[in-house]
Amino acid sequence: MTLYLDSTLYINEQVIIDATTQPGFVTDLPDGRGFPAIILDAQGLASAIHLQSGDSSTVAGLSIINYSSNAVTIGAGSAANWVRDNFLGLATYNQGGYYELNYAPPYQRAGTRGIGIASSRNVLLRNVISGNDNAITIGDDISTTDSTDVRYQTNSLQFNYVGTDATGTKALGNTSDGLFLGAGAGETWIGPGNVFSGNNSAGIELLHPSNIGNVIFDNHIGVDRDGTAVLANGEIGILISNGAYYNAIGGSWGGNVISGNSLGGVVIGLYAPSPGDSGHADLNYIQNNIIGADKTATVPLGMQDVGLSIEGGSTNVVVEGNVLGGNITHGVQCYDSQNNSISYNSIGQNESGLALPNQNGFGIFLSNCSNVWTIDNRFGSNGLGTIGQQ
Repeated sequence: MTLYLDSTLYINEQVIIDATTQPGFVTDLPDGRGFPAIILDAQGLASAIHLQSGDSSTVAGLSIINYSSNAVTIGAGSAANWVRDNFLGLATYNQGGYYELNYAPPYQRAGTRGIGIASSRNVLLRNVISGNDNAITIGDDISTTDSTDVRYQTNSLQFNYVGTDATGTKALGNTSDGLFLGAGAGETWIGPGNVFSGNNSAGIELLHPSNIGNVIFDNHIGVDRDGTAVLANGEIGILISNGAYYNAIGGSWGGNVISGNSLGGVVIGLYAPSPGDSGHADLNYIQNNIIGADKTATVPLGMQDVGLSIEGGSTNVVVEGNVLGGNITHGVQCYDSQNNSISYNSIGQNESGLALPNQNGFGIFLSNCSNVWTIDNRFGSNGLGTIGQQ
């Protein structure tokens, strides 16, 4: 059933929109997901649903297409909402046999987002978000403020498929990023169980000094839901730059699989920042991830240029407990950055000693990087050797 909207649905008090109860909502997808039976066609409106005020609303079980800005907008006056089990930017027919995408004919809506959030304590759960420009944005435009205050915090993203089809095994894409954290977005819980794959640019980007205390854990970035097949992001898996600091990629609660991304798995800082950008990203932690191989850390997936790059004057970056293997060039590279630690990793092998070659590079490559700790790394098979410097 398709419902055609003549105006945006503005929500100004607690409301529950739950189309998972609609007859025809079929729950035969992985992880208990379902195919929405109701499609909202926004007919070119800026947003289909705008949570404007009032807290703790639910939007569930809808396909939303043909909007010009956001499928769902959550404004500053509305917090602690649940957006779950939706298809945002795509509609499906015949239970997965055919998809209509917001960026493809007949809609071709450039600059769209599946969901735009400018508030706190919201939960995004089990959504499929493809066919947009940026799939998910949290925060304000980074060009509009230099404020380092965290204004939008403790938002949570769990078990979403971002850039894929409803099975998490086929790339549909968003034309830019899977997740973009803008100005004011901090303390975001990104995980567990998300897939950020098949996007034209990056899986996840943090590009503002107010991006503080975000945790990215137990996700698949550049690979499918099973963590075994490449669904490449067109540029980078995760980019943290422009002063974003004190963020964690992985950790004791669960590392990510970050493999198959065309230009690199993780980039901290920018080697050649744009005018006005600070470039560096300090005090970030990359721990217990698999970067370049499959989920089992036994199969090198290739296609990913470099595992991890630390650039642009970034300092006090901690890289430990990761498996960095199966990349085309270096496992880790460091340019023009100081006082970082690259220690206790398995580079060119997994933790059991199985070879995962970084094919055409060093395990660690340092260029104009001083005071770098490289303690107790286990080096396996790397095309140019263990540690190279220039």
